[in-house]
Amino acid sequence: MIIISWFSLLKMIPSDKFTLAYVISNSKETAKAVEEIKNLSKTPKNLKKLLITVESEQLNLQELKDQFGQPPHGDQTVEQMRENCQKLMDAIGFMTKEDALALINEGLKAKEATNTQRVKEILAELDQKADLSERTLRRNKEIRDKLDILRVSDEKPFLSFDNPPNEGNVLQKFAELLDGELKNNIIFVDFSTPNELIAAMRPVKDKKGNITDSDEVVAKKTEIFTIWNKHIRTSGWKLNAGGKSQDLSDLVTRKKIFVASDKKLTVAGTFSAASVLKYVRAVDNIKGSVRAFKPKKFPNGRSVPSVLLLDKSSPNSMNLNPYAKLILTNDFSGKEWFNKFFDSLRIQQLLTEEEANSLIIDEIYKAILENESSTVSGINVNTFLGKDGITDVKTKTKKKLKAEIRSIIEGSTSLQDRIYSKVLDKQKEQLKYLEDNFTVKEAASFIKLYESLDREDYPMEDLDVEYFKDGRPSAFESSVLDDEGKETRDEKGSIITQSNKGTELANYATIKLEGDKLTPNDAYEFGMKVTTPEFSQESKDKRAKGIEIQEANLISSKKRLAKIPKDDKSKREVLETKIKNLEDRIKESKENRKKTVSDVGQDVSKLRNELLDVKDFPSYVVSMSKKLKEEGGLISLVSQVMRSASALDQITPERSLGFLSQMINHTGNDEVGEAFNTIDADPESESAKDTANELNDKMPQLLSNMKKELTGAFELKLKHFAENPASYPDNQVILAKKQFVDKENLLIEGE
Repeated sequence: MIIISWFSLLKMIPSDKFTLAYVISNSKETAKAVEEIKNLSKTPKNLKKLLITVESEQLNLQELKDQFGQPPHGDQTVEQMRENCQKLMDAIGFMTKEDALALINEGLKAKEATNTQRVKEILAELDQKADLSERTLRRNKEIRDKLDILRVSDEKPFLSFDNPPNEGNVLQKFAELLDGELKNNIIFVDFSTPNELIAAMRPVKDKKGNITDSDEVVAKKTEIFTIWNKHIRTSGWKLNAGGKSQDLSDLVTRKKIFVASDKKLTVAGTFSAASVLKYVRAVDNIKGSVRAFKPKKFPNGRSVPSVLLLDKSSPNSMNLNPYAKLILTNDFSGKEWFNKFFDSLRIQQLLTEEEANSLIIDEIYKAILENESSTVSGINVNTFLGKDGITDVKTKTKKKLKAEIRSIIEGSTSLQDRIYSKVLDKQKEQLKYLEDNFTVKEAASFIKLYESLDREDYPMEDLDVEYFKDGRPSAFESSVLDDEGKETRDEKGSIITQSNKGTELANYATIKLEGDKLTPNDAYEFGMKVTTPEFSQESKDKRAKGIEIQEANLISSKKRLAKIPKDDKSKREVLETKIKNLEDRIKESKENRKKTVSDVGQDVSKLRNELLDVKDFPSYVVSMSKKLKEEGGLISLVSQVMRSASALDQITPERSLGFLSQMINHTGNDEVGEAFNTIDADPESESAKDTANELNDKMPQLLSNMKKELTGAFELKLKHFAENPASYPDNQVILAKKQFVDKENLLIEGE
């Protein structure tokens, strides 16, 4: 009753949601308010704003009724409350969107007929009665654009905004600094091109780079740029001049404004080998071709060879050669350098980065399901949960949950770095236990093979496979869950459990036959091979169809290439790379189609023979020279690498020799190539052995220098971008700046 008496006494028009709810929830109060509005000399602006929020459904009438519209006062349904709002709108003379558009069209005709007085009347009526809120104009671009034109009464250029900044008097201040006039969130200006606007933010310099503007002018231009960068840049602003609209929020114009601002970019701290990986990650997140961001020169002045990056990768991604990544992420100093290097090769082959990453994801998934605070690798699980993390864990499928885990990782650079560190640890773990044991993959393949054998000769009870994690059995007991994810219990109330072999947790396995432990080499020596069955006719047909599609794409690409002018080198280069990749894939597909049975164990067996048996670098180099004598010797590996960087997309000891020679030729004095030529001349000689030993002694320094030069090449490219952003593609500069500055913290933005 206090509210009623207060409201009646003041005869107040609704001005907030409380008084609005009071009026529209009662039929008599609605009628009174309508009469009060009709007697007003001015439009009740607060009520108008309230009714706009109702129309746009920002203000929920059901909530108003629940809170303020209950009996004895409230006698209206929600629908009746909505009708009462319409009565208030009608009393104000509130325009619908259709009515507003019709009036604007009338105004444009009056403008064309130079009826200035009528245009002013229409604009005044629109300001009073139409919903011209930011939300409405954003949703009704026809109204927004036509209204912008209508407001230009004297054809004077003006700046309009899709999302005007609402902080204090920002627009007013910006207008004053530009010597313009602010009206209804539009700034009328004296310039008509984006370049003139840019000039208003850019100190004038002479040919020597010295600023010629006075200190006062420089201060003013700096203030204009500061407001633009902080408040205006993302407002969707446009320069309207001569009936044309020029978008000043697009990437190209934002780039020009940034360049004109003379804002400095500098390398943040020390650029290290780890920074290279961040650089590659940043560039991969820039839309479009990465060509402009590829390093071109080493600090020593020599060109960066193509083998540094995989040429079969997309022109829109930057894929480091896996050997380059090995060099950057490891230290190969000291006399035992070759052990470290070949261990790295073993790690990559026995457990790829992708496979290791998958194991880490499995760990996180398992820890989340079991309400653990951290994974077995020490990753904090709370990072993935909470308000902005994963919710309703128990209701989601494994696939969905893992996808959300990956999404969270991809959204955080610091988390990506932590996960990558754990991936490297996971790979190193794998190597430690594999000399006499089976990889998890090998064990699975062997089990499959054994199951296919005759049961009389090979009873299943004779086979014993046990999985381990870092020297300890990985088997564990877990609760049996029902369809709702709850623990099940037996008749006595005890939790029902089940045995798990722990294959997902394991990093190696042991296999016993009749109690005798087997080694992988034992298995292969016994002639045990794991084969895949002959391809079905359906599979053969699919392979044939795939080749047909590839060949059609190849023909189409060649036709497109023929139409591109020879002087358009950038387009031709992209298409030529695509054609080459298609040709390689077709060749590979045709070779694979011929295969009917494959030896699954063959690759792993070869790996063990080539890697686990390597005792020292000199012996390995000499032995490889002998092995490859008929194919051109060690130097043939170098030639193969020079012909195509795609030859290095898989890690093998042989290919590593080609990479090292090619890279050291650019980062050093070709010591490796010269040594290879000497060894190839007579691999059986003492001279060959001596040369191999001398090269071995030089390798730690050569690798250290290679790492330094590789890191320096990427740092030079980053510095070049920081100092010369204008030379980079117009539509990529702002995106690159965001990645380098905001995401990866490789650059700092300052004066």
